[in-house]
Amino acid sequence: MRRYLALISIAVLFSTCLYAQDSIYVVPLIKDTKTQYDVDIEYSKANISGICIIKTDSLGTKGVVMNEFGIKLMDFIVSPDRQKVELADVSDFIDKWYIRKVITSDLTVLFSTWKSNVGVEKDHRLLTIDNDGNIVLKNMKYNISYNFKLNEDNDETTE
Repeated sequence: MRRYLALISIAVLFSTCLYAQDSIYVVPLIKDTKTQYDVDIEYSKANISGICIIKTDSLGTKGVVMNEFGIKLMDFIVSPDRQKVELADVSDFIDKWYIRKVITSDLTVLFSTWKSNVGVEKDHRLLTIDNDGNIVLKNMKYNISYNFKLNEDNDETTE
């Protein structure tokens, strides 16, 4: 009985290794990019500043917004077609359904239409990009301003 158990364990381990080796070649290797922004979110009653790190890979775009002390404000995931943003992990003080809804819709506008609608007001939002690469998204309905300034400490490309 023990001999068969050992043989079955070895067979399962061997087949798992073969499956893992085959699955490596399913997804083509694409260089990952990681960009770091200084972010400033201004609201009429509050101001949040910190760092936003956005990583793009073959599966989509993921990002995190944290303050200068490393306390995480939120994580977000952008779909590969850039038409949907999902908040993955949100800090307790902004984890309300109505705040999540506004932030999700603002980030969706930022990632889905930022090249085609720069300087055009759409759905009470205005997106502008400076010559320096600074991105400003203003939600005029709720008076929220998202300012993204490209950080000088960016890593070009990681492999």
